[in-house]
Amino acid sequence: WRWIQVATRSIILGGEPAVLGMLLDIHDRQLAEDALRISEERFRSAFDSSGIGMGLTSLDGHWLQVNPSLCRIVGYTADALCQRTFMEITHPDDLASDLLRMDDLLAGSIRHFSMEKRYVRQDGESVWVNLTVALVRSADGSPLYTVAQIEDIDRRKKLENELRESQARQKATLDALPDLLFEVDLEGVYHYCHSPRADLLLQPAPDLIGKSLSDVFPPDAARIAFTALHDALLHGYSAGQQMRLELAHGPEWFELSITHKDTPPNQSPRFIVLSRQITDRIQALNSLRASEELMRQMAESVSQVFLLVDLQQQRYLYVSPAVDRVFGFGAEALYADQRIWHRLVHPQDV
Repeated sequence: WRWIQVATRSIILGGEPAVLGMLLDIHDRQLAEDALRISEERFRSAFDSSGIGMGLTSLDGHWLQVNPSLCRIVGYTADALCQRTFMEITHPDDLASDLLRMDDLLAGSIRHFSMEKRYVRQDGESVWVNLTVALVRSADGSPLYTVAQIEDIDRRKKLENELRESQARQKATLDALPDLLFEVDLEGVYHYCHSPRADLLLQPAPDLIGKSLSDVFPPDAARIAFTALHDALLHGYSAGQQMRLELAHGPEWFELSITHKDTPPNQSPRFIVLSRQITDRIQALNSLRASEELMRQMAESVSQVFLLVDLQQQRYLYVSPAVDRVFGFGAEALYADQRIWHRLVHPQDV
């Protein structure tokens, strides 16, 4: 079968009434019109039922046609939205970059663009969207209107912002700690490194990831670290191991505290290592030992008896060797019998 257009007209032929008929073959045109109608119906169905926002805008930015999803995103009815331009509902901070891309689109520099931006809803709240815009042109290439797809990404953006804030708080907390923090496995391979002071690291933090303690530490220090790791594997925790490292600015002492981290069954053991700089403490202890040694040498080189007594505990903390020459018994006897001194004192002097 074929589509035929019939046209008739009443006429007088030879003095008698007659009908003039004309048949026009419109088969191809009708098929084209049917295809266009079906295409438009499909577009309308897809447009209206789409889960993401869609809209057509004129070249001056007015909304021409919008779907229900877009209305839901921005909180306007279709009629109210079509009385506005996209510029009117775009967040002021995002408008300039949006218009710049539209200029490039209309100039033919780009065929389409995507960007993340904010719309201002009818209730005044901002909503983040992922916008994709393409330009529709006529057969001769003249711009007709734009097609926009608008995906609601507000929840994702809020989660990203919460994550950034959480990471910032975590970093501030870690930076406030005086310790270096590492995560390593049982082979001593670095998986994470945080240090508020880069000068306390043997290598820059990013360079440590993937390397082993034995690649970074000198042999003696690596041996101490691996001993602490195996202690933590056996007991869940290890503390007190100390090591001396030669850094660029000079030697530093560190004390390790290691905790066995909970890991999935299919993952090798992991450990959280806190490395605290204790150089000042070591230097203070060394100074104290030197001072005590100097006092001991002075006490042992003179003839007088020096006693250091804990009055609360009533016990001798130090007795100089001169006690043997003066009283005839050694310091060990005085340590063993705290009351021997009272027996040596003349009754009239007690």
